[in-house]
Amino acid sequence: WTRFSAEVEQEGGPTPRYGQRMLFDDQASALHIYGGRNYTAHFDSMWTYMFETETWLQSADPTPPARAFHSFTAVSPTAAIMIGGQNSAGSLCNDTWMFDMTNSGWKKVPEANSFEWISSRAQHCAVEVGGDVVVFGGQIDNTRVANDTWVFHTEHNRWWQLKTRNNPPSRRGHACTYDSVQERVWVFGGDDNASKLHSDLWYLDLKSLQWSQMETSVDPSPRGNLSSEMIIIDGDAYVFAGSSTVQLSLRDDSVLNDVWRIPIGQM
Repeated sequence: WTRFSAEVEQEGGPTPRYGQRMLFDDQASALHIYGGRNYTAHFDSMWTYMFETETWLQSADPTPPARAFHSFTAVSPTAAIMIGGQNSAGSLCNDTWMFDMTNSGWKKVPEANSFEWISSRAQHCAVEVGGDVVVFGGQIDNTRVANDTWVFHTEHNRWWQLKTRNNPPSRRGHACTYDSVQERVWVFGGDDNASKLHSDLWYLDLKSLQWSQMETSVDPSPRGNLSSEMIIIDGDAYVFAGSSTVQLSLRDDSVLNDVWRIPIGQM
């Protein structure tokens, strides 16, 4: 690892935060970062890092209300979908927003568009599948964690709950990815809000809507607070870091920095 653009960090970039979400804009060669929080406040700021000029830009356009632990998923070269999160009052959100990368504009999706609507949640995972967004799990209130699966259809701006079978145990703070070759959504790790951390690996077959647990001979240590996608490269899935405890503190040696790989393309 090398420190990236430390000078820019000191010259007007985003303030320190966690629980933010980031995506890459290939057409503009830029990173878009929305939201997050520190230990006193939540943010509603939208920051963009331009690789060509090596500068940070803060959007002056109206943004959604402040939040952290949401999802922010690119669904096309010019569009992304933001879902849920936790707001500054500590409440969970169930709103859905569309972000236009070409003009940095936000548009809230009206609930009237949909016969079904996803429940409020944070620390869920979301992946792009054929231009739509598949969401699994997350925190749905102060005591409950979900194991449901939802799809947001971008063409009609509608939510639809998938009637899946053999669902994994409920979890939040897990990692996920989509394997377009096998048409599977993969989920790893997370916690169940009862101090139980997971190290299991599951996949959803989108043809049969059946969840299956992958039996592995060696597993990473149980972990949560992943809050990111797994990455697939040449048929191998990679997972980085997380924490070995459910609750994190300002000084916590339970935060991990290991990298694990598994060849899901052979399974």
